[in-house]
Amino acid sequence: MRIDSMLPSKRVRGRWLCHMEDGSILRVGEGEVASFALHTGMELSTEILAALNSATVRSTLREKALALIAARPLSRKELVDKLAAKAEGEGARSGRPPPPLRRPGPPGLWLGRRKRGLAPLRRRAGGIARSS
Repeated sequence: MRIDSMLPSKRVRGRWLCHMEDGSILRVGEGEVASFALHTGMELSTEILAALNSATVRSTLREKALALIAARPLSRKELVDKLAAKAEGEGARSGRPPPPLRRPGPPGLWLGRRKRGLAPLRRRAGGIARSS
C-alpha cells in the first residue's frame, strides 16, 4: 500500500493524516512519522503497516492515560482498568488484539513518588507547588 499524501491534522496538534492509495486515511502521530520515516510516495508492506497500526494504538493509549491523569488523580488500578477498557474497545473495532498496557523496563519507572524519594523534596518546598 502506498502513501499518496501526508497532511497535518487541522483539529489535533501533532497528528498527521496519511492518505493511502485505496482512499483510506491513516491517522498517525509525529512520533510514528519520525520512527517509521513516513513520507509521501512510501510503499508500506503488510508487516510495516501492522507495526504502524500497533504503534499508533499504543501512542493513542498513552495520550489517553495522560489525559486521564491530568483530569483527576487516579490510582494505578483505576488507570489500568480505564485503559484496559479503552484498549478492548479499540481492539474490537479494528479486529486486532490490544497492545500490552505495560512497557518492558526496570520496575523503578513504575514506582510512586514516595518510593522514588520525591515526597521529601516536595515537603521542603512547602507542599503548595504542584509537581509535574
